[in-house]
Amino acid sequence: MHTASFAKLCVVQAICIAACYPEDWPLLIITPSSMRLVWLDALLQWLPEPLLNPDAITVIKTGKVCSLK
Repeated sequence: MHTASFAKLCVVQAICIAACYPEDWPLLIITPSSMRLVWLDALLQWLPEPLLNPDAITVIKTGKVCSLK
């Protein structure tokens, strides 16, 4: 199996598992930046509207190191 196909399969499996436990939401998905839009597309594709509110999804597009003072 191609690496990209395997990664997408893993994303879909994780989403399906998360869908079984909506009472434990909200979800925090931490992924490499190259996969963030793959996750977004998969969430929108595989989770039904009553379970997932698309307006509640936040994708961080850029990040800076934050320090606590």
